[in-house]
Amino acid sequence: MGAIPPTLQNVSPTESLASLRKYAFENRSDLQAALEVTRQREAQEYAILMKHFPQITLSTNVQKSQKDTLPEQQLQLSLSQALFAPATIYLPHKLAGLGTQTSKIQERLQQNNAQLELEQAFFDLQNISAKKALKETLKMATPVITERAQIQLHNGLISPVEFQEQMARYASASASIVQIGQGNIIAQKRLELTAERTGLKEVFWISAHQIRDAINKVLGKDRKIIIEQSLVKRPDRELLDYAARQAELQSIINKTNYLPTASLFATMYATKRANTALATAETLINYPWVVGVNFSWNFDSLSKMFSGRASHAEYLSQILKKKRTDLTIQQEVDESFRLLETDLSKLEAAKQTYMHGKKAFEQKILEFDMGLIAQGEFLAAKTSWDQVQADYVQVTTDAGKNYARFNFRTGNQLPLTIDTPVVA
Repeated sequence: MGAIPPTLQNVSPTESLASLRKYAFENRSDLQAALEVTRQREAQEYAILMKHFPQITLSTNVQKSQKDTLPEQQLQLSLSQALFAPATIYLPHKLAGLGTQTSKIQERLQQNNAQLELEQAFFDLQNISAKKALKETLKMATPVITERAQIQLHNGLISPVEFQEQMARYASASASIVQIGQGNIIAQKRLELTAERTGLKEVFWISAHQIRDAINKVLGKDRKIIIEQSLVKRPDRELLDYAARQAELQSIINKTNYLPTASLFATMYATKRANTALATAETLINYPWVVGVNFSWNFDSLSKMFSGRASHAEYLSQILKKKRTDLTIQQEVDESFRLLETDLSKLEAAKQTYMHGKKAFEQKILEFDMGLIAQGEFLAAKTSWDQVQADYVQVTTDAGKNYARFNFRTGNQLPLTIDTPVVA
């Protein structure tokens, strides 16, 4: 039997983890901002690319000197085409392309972070929601049990010390009622914040059976292969790789700054002015043109050399960071595997406790219906049963959170895709 306790059955669920995740991906403002950054980088990349094409300038002016009878008009058309400019066009365009790819990876990393936040908040709300039945039972049971303790003390059936112990339990139960109520509100608001969606009502909860199946699928895979794939799929590691490539390319750009640049240019003038010699309105129109090649060689002392050294040092730094990150990823994924193995055994133990508690409570129901036990004892038994159910959900949600963390650490290789209602 893999169903979760009836306290988590939904009357008319409208949301699931999958639907909340989809909504968050489409609407979270930080993810939308990351998308806009990517678009910005793409636009910058295209802006540099356009420098590869001829640059055309059209200008006109009208001027008149003191000796001119009529004003002079001039139209100028200029065209320039870069022939050799590695440090200002070609390599910067390649560097901008790496920047665009980096932005896309950063976007994916933010999405993975958002997914982890959402799943953690989802399981937190599921956990606290499982305690609603316990809260209601405590509300009913606490005054009854307290009244019974007072009668027992009055009749000498319990000692003052035992009475104080029961009063302490009463105070603890009262605090639990408040804690569960406030905790549910906090968890609800946290989930709404992570999804950026207000007014959540009924949600499809995830059962212990579903979590157990997901964990078994993971544990059935080769751990070494998962770790190797994590080294490829983790966006934070990929960011370090691109940062190293950018630093290496920047170092090359700094070196090529010492190379000359060459460009082809052409200019044509159309000039219209008065024939001052004849002192008439007759005009002279000419169309002179100029074609040439421009070479430029810029020296800036040794600043570019030191900038190149700085970029090379940054490149080495990113390579070393990536090496450290590889070791961290391997350790994190291995740790998550072991936690899931532990969770699997905890789920099995919690299931057995749940089944035993269910049978014990069913027996108490029969005894109460037959008048063999008083209301106070029955409510105490129901409180214990509600606690068993809540504990089962606690183990389930802890395993769910560990699974979400495992998926994050592996680069979102095996996300929870459960999108079906819970059936008790």
